[in-house]
Amino acid sequence: MNQPIYLDYNATTLLSPLVKAELVRLLQLDLGNPSSRHWAGVPAAEIVELSRIRIASLIGCDPTEIIFTSGGTEANNHAIKGVFFANKQQRKQPHFIISSVEHPAVTEPLRFLKTLGARATRVPVDAYGFVDPIDVQRAIEPETFPVVLQWVLRCPKWKIVCVKRSACISKECVKTAWRFRSLHRSPSPSMPPSRIKLPTNKGVNPSPQ
Repeated sequence: MNQPIYLDYNATTLLSPLVKAELVRLLQLDLGNPSSRHWAGVPAAEIVELSRIRIASLIGCDPTEIIFTSGGTEANNHAIKGVFFANKQQRKQPHFIISSVEHPAVTEPLRFLKTLGARATRVPVDAYGFVDPIDVQRAIEPETFPVVLQWVLRCPKWKIVCVKRSACISKECVKTAWRFRSLHRSPSPSMPPSRIKLPTNKGVNPSPQ
């Protein structure tokens, strides 16, 4: 009988034997709630913080900038809505810029925020999926704060355009953030990655903020 070969790594990765062994080891420990300050909770909190430190070291940011979420969708919601509510007092009608091919994890939070006064402009992509920085530049307004684009759609020049025009960049980088060695080199204040490109357990996502 032929053994099937899994090839759908664009959707999610299989669990690494090393990660599986570590998960089994942890599940055998008497661990409590990491927020509890007793004998069962403190070791659990230490494990969580060690994970935070290791991930920060991997992608080149400070451990305090790592926020664990349940997935890329929650991370995008956290970043987009967080930017909106943090800046609503300074901007009467906060203006978002997104691409025409963004994931529902981006478009749905924006649809909700539109009911609260937000506006959004969609910029097109070319036949290769790239965003033209000129289109981004033309779309930027005085009320523009977040430019939310998938990292895989990036063009090296649109980062310069946004920085020169003082527009925040939130990269929806669920699948690509792990390729970075230093997120501090990026002008983005928020990058929501996901574990789907890593051979780890599903439903755990550290989002650098």
